[in-house]
This record gives sequence, structure tokens and C-alpha cells, in this order.
Amino acid sequence: MTSEKSASNATLDAVSHQFIETNGLRMHLAEQGTGPLVLLCHGFPELWNAWRYQFPALSEAGYRVVAPDLRGYGQTDQPDNSEVNAAILAFLQQEGLHPSS
Repeated sequence: MTSEKSASNATLDAVSHQFIETNGLRMHLAEQGTGPLVLLCHGFPELWNAWRYQFPALSEAGYRVVAPDLRGYGQTDQPDNSEVNAAILAFLQQEGLHPSS
């Protein structure tokens, strides 16, 4: 068990981290490997490291693996609630639903 844990830590050490500015938010990205891009998006309530076991296999297979902390999670900025509410309202209107104010 200890050697498996050590190997896992060594693999995570090879992951680089960066921040980008996108849509007014500062977003954290974890990245490993070179080649065609594979974008891994976590679910609720996880972070980029939900994919930590896939990083080494994909990067060794010749892919550039990128996993962000999605909006409001981990080291990525949390959007203003009005932005989230506007997005939800826009979706509901797109679906033909008109929520009352």
C-alpha cells in the first residue's frame, strides 16, 4: 500500500498548475503531458484531483490532460450569484419556461 501511495504522489508531482483569466474569473488548471488535448471536468462536489488516477495513463498514452477546478470550486473564483441566476433564468427561458419574479 505504501509503494502505491508513493507512486501516486510522484505522479501528482508531475502535474503542473496554472491560472487563467476567463469570462472575468480566475480559473485554476491542472495539466500533464503533451499531444492532443483531453479536457476532464469534475462533478459536484469534486475538484480537479478527482481525475488524479487518469492523469498518468492519459499523459503516458500521448495526450495533454487538463482538468480545471470548475467555477466556485477549489482555487477557481466563485462567480457573482447574479451571473449564476442569470444563466439559470436564460436556460429556463430557452426551454419555454417563464419563472415568476
